[in-house]
Amino acid sequence: MSMTSLGTFRTSTSPTNIISTSTSETRRGPVTPTPSPSPEGNLFTSEANIASTLLSTTPVETVSPTSKPPVTTECFTLNFTTKNVKYEPPMSDPKSKLFSATERVFRKLFGEILKTSKIGPHLINCNLSTLRPVNQGKSIGVDSVCCYRKTANAPPFDRVNIYRKFINETNGFTKMRNYKLDPNSLFVNDYHEAPPQTTLSPTSKPPVTTECFTVNFTTTNLIYRSEMADPTSKIFSKTQQLFINMLGQILNTSKIGPDLINCSLSTLRPVNEGKNTGVNSVCCYRKNTTAPPFDRVNMYHKFINETNGFTKMKNYNLDPNSLFVNDYHEAAPQTTLSPTSKPPVATECFTVNLTVTNLIYRPEMADPTSRIFRSTQRLFINSLERILNTSKIGPDLINCSLSTLRPVNEGKNTRVNSVCCYRKTTSAPPFDRVNIYHKFRNETNGFTTMERYNLDPNSLFVNDYHEAAPQTTLSPTSKPPVATECFTVNLTVTNLIYRPEMADPTSRIFRSTQRLFVNLLGRRLNTSKIGPDLINCSLSTLRPVNEGKNTRVNSVCCYRKTTSAPPFDRVNIYHKFRNETNGFTKMERYNLDPNSLFVNDYHEAAPQTTVSPTSKPPVATECFTVNFTTNNLIYRQQMSIPKSKLYISTQRVFSKLLEQILKASKIGPDLINCNLSTLRPVNEGKNTGVDSVCCYRKTATAAPFDRVNIYHKFINETNGFTNMDRYNLDPDSLFVNDYHETSPQTTVSPTSKPPVATECFTVNFTTKNLIYRQQMSIPKSKLFTSTQRVFSKLMEQILKASKIGPDLINCNLSTLRPVNEGKNTGVDSVCCYRKTATAAPFDRVNIYRKFINETNGFTKMERYNLDPDSLFVKDYHEASPQTTVSPTSKPPVATECFTLNFTTNNLIYRQQMSNPKSKLYISTQRVFSKLLGQILKASKIGPDLINCSLSTLRPVNEGKNTGVNSVCCYRKTTSAPPFDRVNIYHKFRNETNSFTKMERYNLDPNSLFVNDYHEAPPQTTLSPTSKLPAATECFTVNFTATNLIYRSEMANPTSRIFSTTQRFFDKLLGDILKKSDIGPDLINCRLSTLRSVNQRKYTGVDSVCCYRKAATAPTFDPINIYQKFINETNHFTKMGRYNLDPNSLFVNGYSPSTTDSAPDLVGYELGFKIINNNLTNTNPLSPEYKQLMGSISNELNQLFHQSSISDGFKICAVTKLRIGSIIVDCKCYFHPARNISKETVKNVFQQETQNATSQWLGSRFQFMSFTIEAVTNQPPHMLKVKNFTVNFTIINLPYKDMKDPKSEVYQKTKASIKDELNHLYQRSDLNKSFVGCSVKNLRPTSHESQTDISSLCTFAVDFGSRTFDKDLVYDIFKNLTQNASLMGKYSLDNNSININAYPSAMATTEPPKQELPYWAIILICFSVLLGSIFFFLLCVLTVVWVKRRAGKYQIQRNIFGLYFPCMGMQKS
Repeated sequence: MSMTSLGTFRTSTSPTNIISTSTSETRRGPVTPTPSPSPEGNLFTSEANIASTLLSTTPVETVSPTSKPPVTTECFTLNFTTKNVKYEPPMSDPKSKLFSATERVFRKLFGEILKTSKIGPHLINCNLSTLRPVNQGKSIGVDSVCCYRKTANAPPFDRVNIYRKFINETNGFTKMRNYKLDPNSLFVNDYHEAPPQTTLSPTSKPPVTTECFTVNFTTTNLIYRSEMADPTSKIFSKTQQLFINMLGQILNTSKIGPDLINCSLSTLRPVNEGKNTGVNSVCCYRKNTTAPPFDRVNMYHKFINETNGFTKMKNYNLDPNSLFVNDYHEAAPQTTLSPTSKPPVATECFTVNLTVTNLIYRPEMADPTSRIFRSTQRLFINSLERILNTSKIGPDLINCSLSTLRPVNEGKNTRVNSVCCYRKTTSAPPFDRVNIYHKFRNETNGFTTMERYNLDPNSLFVNDYHEAAPQTTLSPTSKPPVATECFTVNLTVTNLIYRPEMADPTSRIFRSTQRLFVNLLGRRLNTSKIGPDLINCSLSTLRPVNEGKNTRVNSVCCYRKTTSAPPFDRVNIYHKFRNETNGFTKMERYNLDPNSLFVNDYHEAAPQTTVSPTSKPPVATECFTVNFTTNNLIYRQQMSIPKSKLYISTQRVFSKLLEQILKASKIGPDLINCNLSTLRPVNEGKNTGVDSVCCYRKTATAAPFDRVNIYHKFINETNGFTNMDRYNLDPDSLFVNDYHETSPQTTVSPTSKPPVATECFTVNFTTKNLIYRQQMSIPKSKLFTSTQRVFSKLMEQILKASKIGPDLINCNLSTLRPVNEGKNTGVDSVCCYRKTATAAPFDRVNIYRKFINETNGFTKMERYNLDPDSLFVKDYHEASPQTTVSPTSKPPVATECFTLNFTTNNLIYRQQMSNPKSKLYISTQRVFSKLLGQILKASKIGPDLINCSLSTLRPVNEGKNTGVNSVCCYRKTTSAPPFDRVNIYHKFRNETNSFTKMERYNLDPNSLFVNDYHEAPPQTTLSPTSKLPAATECFTVNFTATNLIYRSEMANPTSRIFSTTQRFFDKLLGDILKKSDIGPDLINCRLSTLRSVNQRKYTGVDSVCCYRKAATAPTFDPINIYQKFINETNHFTKMGRYNLDPNSLFVNGYSPSTTDSAPDLVGYELGFKIINNNLTNTNPLSPEYKQLMGSISNELNQLFHQSSISDGFKICAVTKLRIGSIIVDCKCYFHPARNISKETVKNVFQQETQNATSQWLGSRFQFMSFTIEAVTNQPPHMLKVKNFTVNFTIINLPYKDMKDPKSEVYQKTKASIKDELNHLYQRSDLNKSFVGCSVKNLRPTSHESQTDISSLCTFAVDFGSRTFDKDLVYDIFKNLTQNASLMGKYSLDNNSININAYPSAMATTEPPKQELPYWAIILICFSVLLGSIFFFLLCVLTVVWVKRRAGKYQIQRNIFGLYFPCMGMQKS
């Protein structure tokens, strides 16, 4: 061993530091000495381990400039002796106050000297490793380690220079402040200059080193206790003190006695079930360089001679065959073992398996930590050991333990599997299992009873030996048909920090960790080939990895294996773990090292190796380092502690900043996260160095990680790497995976994106034992969430074992729907998986059959009973054999719904009835659903009826009556005749006495409509299928009140302020309309919304008025009503106490500024079939139907707006949705001047929707069977389009990155802003009329960090709903962007918003003069009245007070009749 290779370990003469360093060295390669040594007692190893570790230390290799970072850490040792400080025992404990104080003083002294040396600017710190007694404790030996930063091009460490620096700064190394030094004791990295008279060369080793050896033995009269496993316990400390004294007494009289340093215990271990205690100790002595090697034979004999043949050491009895000195042991004379062999006593174990017939199995018995398992184990261990203690192996028996308890005969009996161990000498005969088998039979009455347990006489197996009954042909030595086989699973967890308690299998932290990992491993193995036979998994050890930052988990899993089963397939299990854990990167909350998995020692190396088809999964995790220095973050001591608050907060900030930059890079979509590894001081702590690790998902076909590209990304995003948010950066400090550019001319080609896309498919089915509840319709409810969690897990378990299992992303529920009147629940879900470009098309037939096979013919999925005929996978369904439907056809049973509308005369309408969630609405719905169901169950569709539900309750006759709109659904087979609405209409009339009475409700006999069918009274000439002769027609009235300030509560229709405002306006509107042509037929007017206008200074009023319209009445005339409002309100300036905006009135969308009808347009009717969604509700009034219709309309309008014919396009509207997946009918209109033909529309539609393999409308709807036909009728008035230009400035979007409109950054930014605008108006109250927004261009501004946005937003003006003006669009934009300051991730200039040139630059900012509201006038009057009363009372009180004061002047009368005041004037 060379002098240099030992230099790193010359930290002390204490064995503790040597051994702790060498232990970590075996994992990390070259050592950086730890500043503070580990506590003494746990870290001793044998001399052989120390030597092998030292020899494995290799010098640092020379690396290229772009490999390792150019700044590393190098450490060196300082050893010397102080002569004026006495050694005290607490100095041996690094945790003691005395050691800490001494370390603090010496650290400061070393720093003062070294900071003026060559390495001063790069010095990190100095730490004491040990303090040791010198000269019998009269002096102290100091061993320390100092570290500094070393650049890659720096010269080697000059220990001679540092040595002489200490000599010069300490007066020839005689004095260091108040410490007197031994001038001949200084060693710098083992360099020492001896006095001239010695012949040692300047670079030789010190003449005295430390050598250690182990002493191991067993005491037979010291009972082992569990506390002895803890080196910090009192019992361990006392035992250590006794044995150290005894060992020291013996060794002091040996050859090494004068040089003995000390002995210490490393561990105390249980022997013979804890009846004896094994002692492992380490003794160290000083050894001269010229001394002979350690003579372990001599030392062994010394112990034998001093302890009477190693039988007695003071009051301890010893096992004479247990002594080992540095692994040397002399066996008994009769053996032929050489003196250096291992002990001749080994441990042999055998299995005992049996069945108990009167012990019922319980599920808790499967858990080895449960009470019932432990109590059962205790009983059986006693019984087995009693029998075995009287057998041949009895004297050598160690113990028996249960491995598993498992059910037999459906749990009526219990199978016991146990293991028994005994000591076996080398000369002993082989284990005689036949003898032990017979022993058990003899002791248990032919193996029928064992104490209180009845046994199955044919169930006994001893080490797999079994004697079958005479009638069987099994030989006495045959194996049982089922045996147990075990295998190991080893892995490393990167986010589980190792703690010392994890080494103790009895500790809480070990048990809790074991419980979690046993559960996780069991879940994955349960779905593997060995799943049905799996017994259990258990942790064997937890050990530290990467200096304790990670934890290595070693476990053992066992399963039952039949004799005819194939050998254990470890490759299959290995792949199972990789597939179930996303390339072995994540197991629930634990992050895994993807390269750490070993299954029975099987491991697959990285892809560059030549490993067979058992290679890595196509998606793995790759990590890279990012190192840099911040100039304005001062380093603090707490930053070195990863658990400190300062470190955690700093990590949170930097992780976020790094991820923001990387998410915009090539690896952005696959980025997992960034984490800090260390924070280090730079420039004496004035700056902080940041070392971080970032990880991303990498597909197997992806190009290698392009560190140059990422390096340039950081440079570009941080202004030449000078600024990252609030942090100033050192521009020359950036390293990405050790890559660093010293000159700007490096260029690297970009790497391509991984060819992995996402494909989704639907899974629909019905559960028969899950009752549908109302909350299930709300995706945010707890019930929906919990149901989704359960079904997602169940479906994923099935799909993970299918062809797409390794690529499965997740499954999510889209809807839960009622089936069979809510007795069952229909489940609609969507599952997605990663699909490579070269993968085969999705095989829905295979997945369908996978579900069928895994669920017993699709009848059972865990606790849920399933309807076997309800499964659809991407609309694929296999019908029952008796039907003639092809395997890919739609289900033979579909759902058809129809509407029922009528009026009740004795149910007064209340406001709560408009809220479907109110108690009143729910109770009314329950009653009517029941009544309608009773009538329909007696009709033709009765057996197939599903349910009836209310859609709305509406006021009739000013609220005196209530109109009921309901929807009823029934199951309809494909061969059934069409729905007969006439029959159902007559059924209701017959069951309700000509529709006059339905239980307690009186009905309007002329109000019944079944699917819009109604029979008029006989005197009319209307056909039986005509509409009601007096129907209800409604129209809208929209205007703005300028003296009504908008408040946020007005947005809530249930608030008081909304209700009072509604009451006023309903009355005012009603008064005006009653004087119009429709006055006699007016039903009522109701406010629908109150909205903010002109930044909440005004309030916009949207209302709906309804009237009865006879069948022969003329069409509603909005112009006449508009003129009526103008005349009754003084040209629409005043309505009651409200001032009105005269330009804001719209009646059913009519205003003189708008055209009463749409211009002539060219229209086409489009039809197609959406195949990746199902229509769950055919009622056009249902929220699901409306939402789906709006989504499809939005996608169609966006498609044509972004197409080549966008100039002539006006609008598309979906007219109808039908069942058949979803069959869509829509009409699209174009300007006639553009001459857009049917073929042009068809070609554009197909081009814009064509994907690689299919046709998609947007990213949500996949369709087929496209048709197009011309339409002759003009579009309804609601299809008029209004476009608004929306311009604004983004202040956190630099334009310099988007100069090229064809660049990827430009296009991504444009799409992102478009999404934000669409999201903004889709969540506004204009969402029903909103068509879509498109970004026209991005423009530069006067500031480089800002970008101007020009966009166009389109709305479909509803002739019957509300007005659309630039004020409204402007107000909504400002309200939903926090006063035009923030839109999603974009910060806005709130003065830059401009919509159709509104607000103009000339717009005044002064608010108009406001009149006082009525409540303010009342308040002022009341205040004046109170003031008057108060003034009057004050006057009255003043008068009373003055009179009372006057009464105090009493008048006295004397005898002469004179009167004097009471001031004593008579005395004068």
